[in-house]
Amino acid sequence: MIPLRMILEEASERYEFEFPYKNIKNLKEVKSDVIPFTMDEVWKILKNVREDFRNYYLVRFFTGMRTPDLPTSDELVDLIPHTLPSAHPTSPSASAS
Repeated sequence: MIPLRMILEEASERYEFEFPYKNIKNLKEVKSDVIPFTMDEVWKILKNVREDFRNYYLVRFFTGMRTPDLPTSDELVDLIPHTLPSAHPTSPSASAS
């Protein structure tokens, strides 16, 4: 409900109507306990995962990165010429400049 509240608040200010949530407070939400994998469980998963997914899970387990935070293949460092893809002549950002 918080995103809806924010949208309505912005709209009420922008279009000058009375904010419908003026005296309504958000309900308290009970936070669930997160129980991460033990190191033994992590190594069992890594041992049994498909080989092409192994690096993905290694990064996820040991960095704590979320899926949207992971770099795409276009953002990875090109290890042969030691340059970033944005400096590569065929990348869109290089051709735009």
